[in-house]
Amino acid sequence: MRTELNLKFILKATFVFIIYTFLSFLWHNNIFPYVYFNSIGLADISDQNIWAMNFANALLVYGLVYFTMKINYSSFLICFKHTLFYLISAYGFFSFMNYGIIRDFPLEILIFELLWIISSGTILSVLFYLTGTIYRVDNDYSEA
Repeated sequence: MRTELNLKFILKATFVFIIYTFLSFLWHNNIFPYVYFNSIGLADISDQNIWAMNFANALLVYGLVYFTMKINYSSFLICFKHTLFYLISAYGFFSFMNYGIIRDFPLEILIFELLWIISSGTILSVLFYLTGTIYRVDNDYSEA
């Protein structure tokens, strides 16, 4: 039973990670690069540490899947609420902390990051809801 749960976790988390990472790079590097790369000395697209960015995305997505996988998503609204709450907690913390501690951190970046949280949260909620029947696990929280 634990092997099945671990396999389901790995499959779902990897599937969501690939899509989330693609969307993240699309958002930050292609759709709104003028917002992110024209301020506060952020790394240019060619200077980005792709491994660190992928690892950060993996931590965010695998954490999201871990903490939400056993929730019974009987409706899209429940799925959306849990996903958005996690992303606002994790990603929102990072964005507001940057705004608070980095001198001259542009308010525009903070606003775009909040828009990113809502946009990606909606997309991830759809993915979770649609894959919920495929990767359904029981609500047994025991650590066998």
